[in-house]
Amino acid sequence: MGFKARRGRPSLNLPKKDLGTEELRKKKMAGITGESLDLCQEYNLISTDQHWAGIHFRWLYTVRFGAFVIRRPELIEETGGGIVTREEEWREKREGEYKQAIDLLAKYKAKEVVMDICIFNKSPKFLNHYRQWRQTMENKTNIGNFYSEELSLFQDGLGELVSLWYPRTTKKRLSG
Repeated sequence: MGFKARRGRPSLNLPKKDLGTEELRKKKMAGITGESLDLCQEYNLISTDQHWAGIHFRWLYTVRFGAFVIRRPELIEETGGGIVTREEEWREKREGEYKQAIDLLAKYKAKEVVMDICIFNKSPKFLNHYRQWRQTMENKTNIGNFYSEELSLFQDGLGELVSLWYPRTTKKRLSG
């Protein structure tokens, strides 16, 4: 009894790259699906270093308010629990770093806007009206103090975080 050369279910002719649904593609083109922090960098409202500082700040927040503790049971048993102490020291340092960042942002009155955008992914008004804002800035007209003030606070807050975490290279890194 002879078998055909090809067995099984016939292959489907699917596209090689999945582009998502039509609705998702439209939302992505409109900039709705991206995170606020990423969109700010994409629109060149913040620098790469400021974007990194925002991501790092979000990570410190998760360490402080809900990150899990990594433990390897076999190491804890072998070392008598010594690794847990190192994790606690590391966590205390990260929490101290987070507190220092919060204090710095509060000093410059940028805590709320930086936390809203970086941690809670709230879309700020300046980002919601970005296209209109950009056109008015090109025409040298003023869209309103609120948008520019909020953007200024956000940029200044992230700039301060960059200078906190890159104290010696801030001028060189931000200018490039």
